[in-house]
Amino acid sequence: CHADAMASQVVGFVGPPGWSDPSPSEFETVFGVTGIGATLDLGDFDWKLDRIGATEPLLADAAMELVARGASAIGIVGTPFGWVGLGHGDSPHCRNARIASECGVPVVSAVSGMLDWLGDLGARKVALAATYYDPDWCERWERHIAAQGFDVTTCSSMADLGIVDGPLEATDETYWAPTPEQIERCVRGVLLDDPAEAVVVSGAGARTLACHERLCAIAGVPVVSSDLGLYRALRGTMHSTPEPAATARAAQPRADRAVR
Repeated sequence: CHADAMASQVVGFVGPPGWSDPSPSEFETVFGVTGIGATLDLGDFDWKLDRIGATEPLLADAAMELVARGASAIGIVGTPFGWVGLGHGDSPHCRNARIASECGVPVVSAVSGMLDWLGDLGARKVALAATYYDPDWCERWERHIAAQGFDVTTCSSMADLGIVDGPLEATDETYWAPTPEQIERCVRGVLLDDPAEAVVVSGAGARTLACHERLCAIAGVPVVSSDLGLYRALRGTMHSTPEPAATARAAQPRADRAVR
């Protein structure tokens, strides 16, 4: 009975434009739940945050397309697509709820998953490892996290930390897929000057599934990442999912992963 229920579930991923999103196949491999994807078609997209902030109607259209293809839950992949353009006092969960009311199934985003994960950990003092974000993205990301009630110790990109040559530009694809070593160095770097209760790794291209346990060991505190935050949130919407592979244990809600 449970096996039949799991086999019948389909999760839809709304991916950023111009990017080959690994989330559908990765989620299917880890959880045994079929993943399907839809990519936002934004034409000549410049990756400016103000333009991202105007995409909520397009996110809803993509979600409805995925539901028509059989999706029973929707995940919004690109971190800024979950929060940019929200009004004062609005939260990523509000955007999810609006889209869910249009498509008729649960909707989560990478950023709402990350916030929920931090809430489960009880972490309030956080360091932001902003990987390939440019200065404008870093500044506005830090402001958004602070507006959600967190004490942000630092927000630094790989360029800020001297890991790659800077300054970074949002349109530069060179660093959109940082290596595990670069992510590790970024995590170390944001903890150098001020301790934190958790490190937040943003950037959908910063894939942490295979290196998450090492990141936590390096940091000495929990590491909350965009990709695993989304998976964790999606798993919470499912009626019954199989136990994940050992390499994906961090994607589960973990009551025993206490803040240190």
